[in-house]
Amino acid sequence: MRNVSSKTGSAPGIRGILGSVMMAGLVAFAAPGAAFANDWVAMLLPENVNPRWESQDARFFVESMAKIAPGIKVEVFNANNDIATQQRQAEQALTRGAKVLVVIPIDGDSSAIIADSAAGWHGAA
Repeated sequence: MRNVSSKTGSAPGIRGILGSVMMAGLVAFAAPGAAFANDWVAMLLPENVNPRWESQDARFFVESMAKIAPGIKVEVFNANNDIATQQRQAEQALTRGAKVLVVIPIDGDSSAIIADSAAGWHGAA
């Protein structure tokens, strides 16, 4: 595995990745009148062992969302490295009406299950 640092310019780093995810997921919110008072975004973190998830990534995401889409509420969830918990958090967010899930998966297989669930929930193919 290659160590990638955003300082060297060799990769966009987490901020670039989160920015891309936010822009891809928020296209619907960008159109005038597209966002509603009850719209919200769920950010699903994988664990709390590495303090960066909550102290850096979640904070940056919430701050960026406040600038990009100030009327959209953001809730951050932490699965504490439990795949079943992360899947349950995704299902609960969808049930409560989250319009966008930003998932930092515990593993690839679990993220596929979450993506399939979200696609089915919103009627996507």
